[in-house]
Amino acid sequence: MATLILTHAHLLEASPATRALATLPATRPSLVAVEAVAGAAEARARLLAHRPETVIVTGHPPDGDVCTAVARTAATETPTRVVYLAACETASGGAVPPRPPGICAILTRENDFEDLLATLLLVLHGGLFPSPPPPVAAVQGERLGLSRRELEVLQGIAAGQTTKHMARALGLSPKTVETYRNRLMQKLGLGCAADLIRFAVRNGLAP
Repeated sequence: MATLILTHAHLLEASPATRALATLPATRPSLVAVEAVAGAAEARARLLAHRPETVIVTGHPPDGDVCTAVARTAATETPTRVVYLAACETASGGAVPPRPPGICAILTRENDFEDLLATLLLVLHGGLFPSPPPPVAAVQGERLGLSRRELEVLQGIAAGQTTKHMARALGLSPKTVETYRNRLMQKLGLGCAADLIRFAVRNGLAP
């Protein structure tokens, strides 16, 4: 099996990405399975039963018992890569904690289904999805009305990264990175990459 999704069943409707995930088992039963788990022992048992290439954990805290058990089991008993998807907003307004040990990628409900699929491909090939931006930059980006993904792209531009480099680092397609770049320029009323760099530096968002 390619992908196992471990969740609280009622949280599959929490975001567009999880709603899209919930439809996959009906059309691709040999590739995707969804299991509702309540605790660490149950999560470990489901993981050992399916032995998937990737497991997506959602509806449980990234540093909680379920994620810890899944990460430990994946590291020692199954050849599985672990992705965490936050199904609900966090108490800090959507900010995501640093990636815990054993989890290859951590995504928020802001990420769309394309982001999720790109991340799965990234981790399947041994990649790690970067941790979220530093808290100060994240708070400043939120104040300016930027999503976490927009902030990551802006920081990549400010660091002089190419579109292809950012696409690889963020687990996105180059086309999606360009979409975020264009969205940033439109949202901020800027005309080119140089303007974005100056904006990032002026507002303390440059890495």
